Amino acid sequence: MGVARKRSRALAVEEVQEKEMVEVKEKGKKGKKGKKGKEVKEEVEEAAGENDYEERRKLNIARNQEILSSLMIQQEKLAMEELKTKEAPKRFQKKEKSAPSEPHPLRRSTRGKVQEEGSKDGEHKVVEQPAETKDVKTLEDIDMRSPASCVADVTGEELTVFHESVRDRGEVKRVSHSDGRAYHAKLKAMALSSQDSVTSRHPPSRVKVVKERIFSMAFHPGRKALVAAGDKWGQVGFLDIGSDAAASSWSERVFVFRPHIRPVTSLLHDKEGSRMWSCSYDGSVRCLDYSKGCFSCIFDSDEVMFTDLGMSCDGRTLLAATNDGDLFLLDPTGSRSREPLSVLDVHERKVSSVHFHPTDPNLFVTASNDQSVRLWDQRKVVRSKPLGSLSHGLGVTSAFFAPCGSGKVVTTCNDNYIRIWDSKKEDKVVKVKHNNETGRYITNFRALWDPKSSDTIVVGSMNKNLDIIAADGSYVASISDDNCTAIPAVNAIHCSLDLIASGNGSGYVNVWHC
Repeated sequence: MGVARKRSRALAVEEVQEKEMVEVKEKGKKGKKGKKGKEVKEEVEEAAGENDYEERRKLNIARNQEILSSLMIQQEKLAMEELKTKEAPKRFQKKEKSAPSEPHPLRRSTRGKVQEEGSKDGEHKVVEQPAETKDVKTLEDIDMRSPASCVADVTGEELTVFHESVRDRGEVKRVSHSDGRAYHAKLKAMALSSQDSVTSRHPPSRVKVVKERIFSMAFHPGRKALVAAGDKWGQVGFLDIGSDAAASSWSERVFVFRPHIRPVTSLLHDKEGSRMWSCSYDGSVRCLDYSKGCFSCIFDSDEVMFTDLGMSCDGRTLLAATNDGDLFLLDPTGSRSREPLSVLDVHERKVSSVHFHPTDPNLFVTASNDQSVRLWDQRKVVRSKPLGSLSHGLGVTSAFFAPCGSGKVVTTCNDNYIRIWDSKKEDKVVKVKHNNETGRYITNFRALWDPKSSDTIVVGSMNKNLDIIAADGSYVASISDDNCTAIPAVNAIHCSLDLIASGNGSGYVNVWHC
């Protein structure tokens, strides 16, 4: 009995343990099931939150894109409006006369305007003009076929006086000072005497010749001294110094023409002194016949700006330099054609000067803003293949052959040097330090050979005097005077008389007696 009880108790204990084990397992299963349910719920909630965030993010992106697109549309509209209102840069072109119209009258200020003569019924017809060109005829008003119509400030009896003056020009004679040292001594004496106005025998005379800044000057080669000056607004003024005229009467011997409407960049005479050519930024080349006293048109174009003229020693070739690096070969008489005979491409940038050899009609030298001076033979001009070339530090404003035919060339450069280059020996160059920084409102300096001496160079100075330089680069003299109150930027030297004329930025000409 005892053993049976023990067995029954053991079985009961085992059953209880098994029940407990089962209960524990069931509880564990229930706990696991509850935990999994919570996790799923949390995951669902998280997924829902992520979906909301993603939707909000996408909405924000779409909204921002709409704002940006609207801004871009506005910018494009503004850009289109600017393109419509903004004008493309154009070269200078002459305005063609439009057909007369009858617009409605408007109330406008009459300040700075000129009343036109010949208005009908007492009406005051007003025409606008630039301040620089008031009371001066424009090119449209000038008929080049009539001498009187070429004149801006010369009328009636004055025109007759001018005709008589230019007809009596005197014999053309060229003088050469073979002894350079004697001529330099004379210039030095002139420089010393000019410093003392009391002892000076020939003080420079100052005369108003044109209205505005002088760009070019030239002496007539005749024995009767006549100097021409071209200004900023197309005027060409003549000062008749005369062989026996007193300086006090020079102001009465000024005659002003208006053959151009923009700066007159070059004036050039033929050897006989019968004609003078002029060129301008207005794209025209004109010729003054002294026997007729009027200008005729040689060439005219709206697409170029002429910067300088050069004529061969035989008078058969006329070259006009342009701001595009080209040379126009023109008929000097203008009788064959108003078109260029040919166009020579000689530089990459503006050609600032062109000058022929004094004895060889085929050789000429050019200077350019592309920092080079080049020697050419007109019979075989090929781009980038000159006979010789000299590089400079900056743009070159001029290059001129020596008058004796030695082949020496004097150049003026914006790097503040004047160079004397022997074109026959390309490596032989003499450099002279000289302040050439003229700035915007002063015409560029151009060192010139004295036509009477191949050992004398004349150039203006920022110190308001004339610098005289020898061919070896040494300074000879510096000529100044109290009457010369402005920078003598533009100069001309007479070929036989000991005269130098200097032009400044106000239209005045100083005449120096060497």
